Amino acid sequence: MRSTGEVNTGEWEPINDAPLVRPSTWVSAEKRSNPVAYPMGEYSGTLTDSHLTALETIKETSTPVSRAVGLAIRTVPFAVLWLALSAGLFFLLGDEPVIPFLLFCVMTAITYYLLNGQEYRHSASGLERHKADLAHDLQARRIDNDHELRSKALDSYIRHLEGER
Repeated sequence: MRSTGEVNTGEWEPINDAPLVRPSTWVSAEKRSNPVAYPMGEYSGTLTDSHLTALETIKETSTPVSRAVGLAIRTVPFAVLWLALSAGLFFLLGDEPVIPFLLFCVMTAITYYLLNGQEYRHSASGLERHKADLAHDLQARRIDNDHELRSKALDSYIRHLEGER
């Protein structure tokens, strides 16, 4: 370990004709602000059009072959489990191969389908699809709410006109 060297402690200032002392860096808890790890700005609970626009920075980096290989690798542990359950059922049923084979096929197909859907939902194109669906649902709700408000306003206006007679 090195024991020699120079340490720069900053400038020293005299305080009330006292000897030179280093200024204090301590800040009381009342004056200290909480650090912000991720500055978010002003929070708004509403979605704007900028939230729903497509991002040019999102690109698909995997090939269909690499995705298929990854999906097959993720399916293997489940297939081994379904094979063990089917083998146990095969021995319990007294060497009847049809039901355990169908159970293995159905469980593996369901697992593959669910894992494939999960991969699609969490991919770049799945995110863009989610944003498009969200924008569509919000616009449909906005149209329905506007229609309902106009209908209620018209009903109120008609009741008002009928009450004047």
